[in-house]
Amino acid sequence: MKFGSKILTVGVLLLGVLSQPLHVTEAAQVFAQQYGFNNKGELQQPLMISFKAKESTQIKAVVSPLDELHNILLIAFPEGREIFAVNLFKGYDYALYKVGLRDNEHQELLVLSYGKRGTGRTALKGVDIIGANDITGQVVLLPVVGFKEVTLFNSPLQVRPDKTVVLFRDKIQSMVSISWDKSQKQFSVSGVE
Repeated sequence: MKFGSKILTVGVLLLGVLSQPLHVTEAAQVFAQQYGFNNKGELQQPLMISFKAKESTQIKAVVSPLDELHNILLIAFPEGREIFAVNLFKGYDYALYKVGLRDNEHQELLVLSYGKRGTGRTALKGVDIIGANDITGQVVLLPVVGFKEVTLFNSPLQVRPDKTVVLFRDKIQSMVSISWDKSQKQFSVSGVE
């Protein structure tokens, strides 16, 4: 009988736990998917982005060698009846992220330029953000202020619920954040002091 009462007790406990309502909470942050490059300098996977509401655009990007410390990143995609193209040559390695930092209707292409990857740490050499201009609706390089070269831990990019991008510095309890300043109509980088 002792075995039967143990099963009954476990059953009652399970029933009590399962009958409690589940509380769903919003995640404190999410890790953004990185779009990287293969050995040939091509995007490893297709990248579709909605710079404007309800319009998806396929991004083409390729990395080519420039010199010992730098590679050139070419990004191109159709923009209406024209082609948007930009060359970036701030870094050796590049990471692209599809993010929504201004609102829920638009997405931006965040481009991080890095030096050569070190063991656990890498120099962040540049921050560029491509998105639709709020006034003209054209896709452009959006203004970014406050950036200085800084060393980061090799860790995933995080996007917080307030639409702030966070990267962890190589200093304890220190991070770089990128956020949209709505009043100034520009992105602001902080934590690089």
